[in-house]
Amino acid sequence: MLLAEAAPSCNLFDPSIIIDAWRRYTSEGVDASPVTMHRILSVLGSINSRLDDESRRELIEDFKARLLKFDSPTEIIGSMVSALSKVCSPLPLKKSAYCQFLVALIPDWMMSHGGSLLKISNQGFSSLIVLQRLLVLWCQR
Repeated sequence: MLLAEAAPSCNLFDPSIIIDAWRRYTSEGVDASPVTMHRILSVLGSINSRLDDESRRELIEDFKARLLKFDSPTEIIGSMVSALSKVCSPLPLKKSAYCQFLVALIPDWMMSHGGSLLKISNQGFSSLIVLQRLLVLWCQR
């Protein structure tokens, strides 16, 4: 558990060590304890930001396949779902010059088009409310 807490902040930690441990303990014929599997899954979830795309895809597919088999011990299902959620979570976006340019355009666009967008959605909601009231009145007849 200490490794799960320390690994995200240690830049020298190599994620392949934990990925190899996951592969080793999940291979056929290896009977790993649920405690060991829980700890490996905790570390995998905590180092998700340092996984390369290939390892990430491989882990996601492996977790999904294991969960869909419904043969995992109940003690590690929660840990596997948590690790899958963390590995699937999007990484922070790297801001490129183009991205910053688009973000800068949003306030200008909202100032010029936001009013008409709100007016259209207000008309749509108003018509839905009127339609709902008519249906209620008709059903009460």
